[in-house]
Amino acid sequence: MIFDFAGLLRIDPQNFSFRQLYQMYLSCQKNTWDHTAAICSTILNVNRGSKSKIVKMENLNPYRKSKKEFPKIQLDKKASMRILKKVFIDHDPPTLEDLQSGKI
Repeated sequence: MIFDFAGLLRIDPQNFSFRQLYQMYLSCQKNTWDHTAAICSTILNVNRGSKSKIVKMENLNPYRKSKKEFPKIQLDKKASMRILKKVFIDHDPPTLEDLQSGKI
């Protein structure tokens, strides 16, 4: 696998750890996808109809898709213990609505 990464990166792997090669490989993949997504979005936008939406480069690139963020909820110690009991003892995890509404 090390030589696969080194071959794709076109470098000598001797001076790098596996982690360094892997990070370089991921960066190379992101760069390649940026290039591909830019070309595809340009082609799609040039050939789109007048009523269709503009295609953004980020929508075509799997590395640039936005990650879903979960809301941050502040809990006191008693609420935290109730949630842990519900999850690990009762085997009934609370829903996000329960947490947001304060039912727990």
